[in-house]
Amino acid sequence: MINKKSLGNHGEDLACEFLIKKGYTILERNFNCRLGELDIICMYRGILVFIEVKCRYSLNYGVGIESINSTKVKRIISSSKFYIHLKNLYDLNVRYDIMNIDLNLEENKKNIQHYEDAFRL
Repeated sequence: MINKKSLGNHGEDLACEFLIKKGYTILERNFNCRLGELDIICMYRGILVFIEVKCRYSLNYGVGIESINSTKVKRIISSSKFYIHLKNLYDLNVRYDIMNIDLNLEENKKNIQHYEDAFRL
């Protein structure tokens, strides 16, 4: 059985590989502040993109994206505002994406779904 942290790291690795192939530039991973954590921060065509990654190896608990509730969205937005202030990135357009990664460990398969502009301020 995989622990939650290593599953999350593996999911973020897969997400970054996927994003880089699509032309995204990864700025940071696992940015932490007192308001919360941001999984992936990247740039795409002049847009600052904050990406929440959900990775599951079993559908017993539902699809990963189902675990993102209004409280989680508020934390992501608050953390992103802090990041924008910290890095003085006020002039950039911002987008919030979600990536859902389902792993089939027995068959060594993965399904990656990228939901662009999944929620807004």
